[in-house]
Amino acid sequence: MPKTHTSGTRSLFTPLCEDNAILDDHCISNSHATAHDLSWLAGVTPNRIAPLLLGPSLCVEDHLWPTIPDRDESLLVAVSTLEPRKNPQFLLEWFLESKALPECMTLSWAGPAGWNLDQGALPVSRGKRHIRFLGMIEDIELCRLYRQARAVIYPSLYEGFGLPVLDALLHGTPVLCSGNSSLMEFAGPGVEFFDPCDSVSVDEAWDRLCLQNLPISRPDLAVACSWDTFTDGLLAVVA
Repeated sequence: MPKTHTSGTRSLFTPLCEDNAILDDHCISNSHATAHDLSWLAGVTPNRIAPLLLGPSLCVEDHLWPTIPDRDESLLVAVSTLEPRKNPQFLLEWFLESKALPECMTLSWAGPAGWNLDQGALPVSRGKRHIRFLGMIEDIELCRLYRQARAVIYPSLYEGFGLPVLDALLHGTPVLCSGNSSLMEFAGPGVEFFDPCDSVSVDEAWDRLCLQNLPISRPDLAVACSWDTFTDGLLAVVA
């Protein structure tokens, strides 16, 4: 989504896709969806693209937070840079206005300020609902948030992979997730998809999510999205 990036980013990465990728012997993508888009946009034949799914970004072997925190039924967590592609304005308005959510809720947003967005203009509360912008936090604190939250919500307009979705699921926490791009590859227990431009569909996803038992178990992702699997695939490409 070029319009969600700065002109400098567009000028840097557009030639890499349009001019350079077609010349490469092999390309590696971080999802099957990205492999499809690379073939479509850059003309790289599919047999030269190896989709290698990423592993988790934290708690690869053991949880950093030493104890299992109690679930906070009033806590939603979002994890990403604050920038237009992550769709923060939509999420914040839905959170503050939704009639599907309990009256008393907190949305904690972990991640740095980004670009093309005035964080100071974003709402922070309405009634008994409150939004906390945490900025960058340590991995141990992020581990605690993932395990404590009732759910993680990820309303991105487009993704190449979606690390927060993977991380949340591997911490046993369900995810409200945009139904687009690479995010569809996380389909399974603990994931409820919605249209990131339709607040009613988020309400419906929330209602479905509330029927799920916690913690979420996704052994399929623990195998498919591991750094050992990624390394084996990478070695096969360069062999």
